[in-house]
Amino acid sequence: MSAYPENTLLGISQAIEHGACFVEFDVQCGRDGELIVHHDATLDRTTGASGRVFERDSSELVSISAHEPDRFGDRFAGEKIPLLSDALALLANSDNCHAFVEIKCESLDHFGMQTVMDRLMQTLHAFSRRCIIITFDAEAIRYAKSRHWTTGWVLNHYDERHKQIARDLHADYLVCDYRKIPPGKPWPGNWQWMLYDIIEPDLALEFAAQGVDFIETGDIGNMARDPVLGIRSCDRD
Repeated sequence: MSAYPENTLLGISQAIEHGACFVEFDVQCGRDGELIVHHDATLDRTTGASGRVFERDSSELVSISAHEPDRFGDRFAGEKIPLLSDALALLANSDNCHAFVEIKCESLDHFGMQTVMDRLMQTLHAFSRRCIIITFDAEAIRYAKSRHWTTGWVLNHYDERHKQIARDLHADYLVCDYRKIPPGKPWPGNWQWMLYDIIEPDLALEFAAQGVDFIETGDIGNMARDPVLGIRSCDRD
């Protein structure tokens, strides 16, 4: 997303082209219950339009250009808000790529956790082996785990309370802003760690040496060009 509008088919496809083994994108719910790929509950920042995604049906949302005009001007004008099913179609065309799919708490709160999670799991069903459901919502993680999904809990805080919750959740992944992690190895447990938003290759290697399994970056192009990190990306052959 350093070079392309976030959560767009163009941005996701370019990450895959640069050799990403995994992509991460965000999911909100339109008024009609359809799942879209979008980070914010509002449209202002990424589209220049106004209002909340919950106030519009998916047929209207997918007609809105999510080209981040404040950041890119008109360079990517016409790059629409995708449906979740459109993003999954990109995975279908890539043999190697998996996805962390973050369901946003605003949609869970607005429409109800079980309603949204049932819709999400139904939509992801054909890709269940290639998609990890992640969210800040611990109850949503429990609900997905009870239905045998691979999950990742995104931490609001790195403290003893969240450590205990993580142990109780049995999430497969713990996801955290790298700036919240103190020096030294992160909590050991029956999970894998993913840290975001890291764009410096040296920092990625530093965390890898501490036992971090996944690095989420907004600049896969720069990471792939690094002489050490580049050889670790998915084999394009």
